[in-house]
Amino acid sequence: MRRGRVVSLALTLLWLGAGCSGSGRPQAAAAPWTGARALTAGEDAPFGVVSDGKEVLFTTGRTQVGENALRSVAVDGGTTSRLVAVTPGGRTPNGRVALDGELAYVAAGSGIVRQPVGGGVGTVVVRDRPALVDEVVVAGADLWWTTYQYGEPGRIEVARVPKAGGPVEVVAVNVAGGLGRPSPEPGGAAVLSSPIGALRVRAGRPPEVLVSAQAAGGAVTRLAVDSQRLYLLTAGARHRLLAVPLTGGPPAVLANDVGSESDLLVMGGEVVYFAGPSGTGGGTELRAVPTTGGPARTIASGRYAAGDLAAAGDGRVVFSADGQVWMAALR
Repeated sequence: MRRGRVVSLALTLLWLGAGCSGSGRPQAAAAPWTGARALTAGEDAPFGVVSDGKEVLFTTGRTQVGENALRSVAVDGGTTSRLVAVTPGGRTPNGRVALDGELAYVAAGSGIVRQPVGGGVGTVVVRDRPALVDEVVVAGADLWWTTYQYGEPGRIEVARVPKAGGPVEVVAVNVAGGLGRPSPEPGGAAVLSSPIGALRVRAGRPPEVLVSAQAAGGAVTRLAVDSQRLYLLTAGARHRLLAVPLTGGPPAVLANDVGSESDLLVMGGEVVYFAGPSGTGGGTELRAVPTTGGPARTIASGRYAAGDLAAAGDGRVVFSADGQVWMAALR
């Protein structure tokens, strides 16, 4: 388990012990966030938010004492979430979810469950991978994922399978402890973050280093891509947000003091990210900075952000923090 996951799990267990009812769901919200609106009341360790602009889906639990469910809440509505499925497909969610129309793909154990958003029985569509499925992404006709096992790089894989079913194609293995959500590209390639830098992986070829850790000034922990640039979060001696032109060139520093293990989102000509000591209880800010560089601004602030982040349409973002799901306007 990576360092951030250890901190997150410890805080989750403390929070569960202090604020949960006998059913595994807390009785009250934990702490307000300035600049954001709560979409839910207290939940059991919400994480993995995704949205179609009308609803936000997220997982809960991920512990033996938790609810271990997939839930949904309206973007414009009250603060009562809807139970989509408990233990989708009979499995405990790992946290990450990908949304594809009326279907959700839920990372669960060493596989992925396809779960109807309206409710019903989930189906295990990916199974028996070499480690826990860490990230799941829908890209066109394919379902992508990564696995992760601390200290065992041989069990780390980047792979894909057609959503309609078919053979699994393992795109890369042992990608230097690869971290973060893969960004698929046309032709069966994907870009992902890793301790040795930003990599492009493709089946049958060694990983291509797009930006080395040396050039980035640290391990690349998360990344996002638009039509012009790669955006990288780095960890190590410096926790920074960098922009790198796709046509080549040196990285430009967009921001310092970033939450290097948190999600990254590009929207509206800005990069949205978490700043501050996320996961330590010392206060966190959700910030945005122009993709071309310039002053960063604070969108919302609070105590502890779980680190997930997603667009919710109309210039809005959603995230989990302090046991609730929140929404904030980019402008």
